[in-house]
Amino acid sequence: MSKLSGFILVSVLLATTSAYASPPTKKDICLTVSVMAQNVMSMRQIGTPISTPLAISQQFADDGTASGAETTKLMDGIIMDAYSQDLRYSERMQQTSINEFTTKYYLACMQD
Repeated sequence: MSKLSGFILVSVLLATTSAYASPPTKKDICLTVSVMAQNVMSMRQIGTPISTPLAISQQFADDGTASGAETTKLMDGIIMDAYSQDLRYSERMQQTSINEFTTKYYLACMQD
């Protein structure tokens, strides 16, 4: 994975978490969580080393805020889960894995 891809991932995450003028709804939060899950599983399925998403996650903790620490904790959990899943080698199976993983996190979030 290139540095550009990592930058795009961080940009998307920051944009989705800071785009709300008023407090985000549960649906908005869960959508953001599912986008995180989708991006992490996409990195997993294309063979990106685990160090890449962990470094991106650490950037949130490095900002020194409580929300940054919570974001890192959430992302690290998603990363560990994604990287414990098997790689899929066909494009179709990769997409299926990504979609299922994304849905898993969206539904879990909405049920909390």
